[in-house]
Amino acid sequence: MISNEEFEEIYNLIPGEPEFELWFDEDGPTYMIIKYADCVTFQRCGNGPHGSGEFEYPSLDALLGADLIDELNLRRDWSRIQGIIASDSWLLNDPNDLQHLKQHHHRN
Repeated sequence: MISNEEFEEIYNLIPGEPEFELWFDEDGPTYMIIKYADCVTFQRCGNGPHGSGEFEYPSLDALLGADLIDELNLRRDWSRIQGIIASDSWLLNDPNDLQHLKQHHHRN
């Protein structure tokens, strides 16, 4: 899995409003980090009672250090993350996908 420092690099590299889906285990919920121009949000994915709605944070650093839904804290729990998908395209724990993402966004 990539480090949270590498994730921050990718987060800052991708323009626009990229979405980062992450999960801690195969059978558990998935979560979404969404980058906006003026904030970042975190949510548990799903419809109805399974989803949480978006919680807004002023920066990625603030989100990473916050106590989140489901008793998560991304700084503390980063090593438990099993996978992260950036913008429905790149699996960040796959070295080839990570390299392609960096090449794609350094070009643009």
